[in-house]
Amino acid sequence: MKRKPWWFWSLLGCGGALIVGVLVVVLAAAWWFLPKETEIGRCQTYLGVDCDRVKPEVIGELTGMTLPPGTEVESSSYNRFQDWRVRAVFIVPADQVEVWEASIQGYPEAEAKGCVDLEGRGDDRRCAEVNDPADLPVRGYTRVTRSDGAVVVHVEAFSL
Repeated sequence: MKRKPWWFWSLLGCGGALIVGVLVVVLAAAWWFLPKETEIGRCQTYLGVDCDRVKPEVIGELTGMTLPPGTEVESSSYNRFQDWRVRAVFIVPADQVEVWEASIQGYPEAEAKGCVDLEGRGDDRRCAEVNDPADLPVRGYTRVTRSDGAVVVHVEAFSL
């Protein structure tokens, strides 16, 4: 049996090290791009911040309203690069509507025109918006009262 030359073992070692190095780089890149839990929600932080599953307290803080206990967040997103934007759709339970309405005192009186369409959610659509550069962030909501008394709310806020 002939013994393998020294350069064979050197090439084999270098090839193995190269494969391990490539695997480490690929795994590190995959970890970098995976969403992570942050103080905002589940976020990706590559070239800015993109989040889904935004926490209710963050939605409330950024939009200037309180999401009372029992509020169900159906969908939410938060994006930040130079400016930030938060969007959410949530359902306020019927027994907490008064608490939520008391928290929107910083908004003007709700009207029925210019509202976001919440298809199939109800007919009494009303909305309000704060669009004053002296009172940032720009924010607005559309609300629809369901037949069970709960309120479906679409809210959006952003910085300039």
